[in-house]
Amino acid sequence: MSLREFMDLVVAEHGDPSEVFARTPLLRVRGIGKIGFYSVAAELTETDLGPHCNEEWERRLAVLRREWRIPSWPPNPRRREG
Repeated sequence: MSLREFMDLVVAEHGDPSEVFARTPLLRVRGIGKIGFYSVAAELTETDLGPHCNEEWERRLAVLRREWRIPSWPPNPRRREG
């Protein structure tokens, strides 16, 4: 699986904004759930993917934030203190 295919699995570039699963196919995977989805998205955000891929990933997150009306991305659930 390429990095672009993986990013498409987490946050697709195209899809119906009214249908959550069209934009976020990873949520269809059994057992992932909200915390798993946010963990994968946060890890991709925190990882240096190179300038081009970082830019593409940030663009995808910006679209998702706007569609879901989230002011900021939640913190990485894997890095919770306490």
